[in-house]
Amino acid sequence: MIAVDMDGTFLDGKGEYDSERFEKILNELDKRGIIFVVATGNQISRMRLTFGKQAERLAYVVGNGSHLVVKNETKYLKNFTSKQLAHLLDFYQNHFNDYHMVISSPDHSYMTKGAYNCQNLGNPERLAYYNASFPNVILLDSMSELPNEPINKLTM
Repeated sequence: MIAVDMDGTFLDGKGEYDSERFEKILNELDKRGIIFVVATGNQISRMRLTFGKQAERLAYVVGNGSHLVVKNETKYLKNFTSKQLAHLLDFYQNHFNDYHMVISSPDHSYMTKGAYNCQNLGNPERLAYYNASFPNVILLDSMSELPNEPINKLTM
């Protein structure tokens, strides 16, 4: 097994990598039975965008360790329990904007419109940044609108 972090390790300063070179390396690793593992705080949806066609050939420890995916199959996913999530939402109910909180599932991320708009972040370029950093950002008027979906990551 070979494991790498993404930002500043596998990816260059522009957040990119040499896909053709990596394809050759992956072919050699496959021949030798060596699995390539990506370890990152990002969610799996972000890694699938990053790696494109190569994504299904890799293993991932994503979501700050809450989600293990091997060759497109989830092997482990640790979500907040409904009780933990209810406690979190209650505890921070008046501070989602202040702490610029993002609540994520493997497929979506949620933030309040107020959190998104604070500190002059509310512009199309910033939404592109959030969509690059978090999976499918959905802006809510209030976290009380958070859909009933497994949540595995909280970012402040």
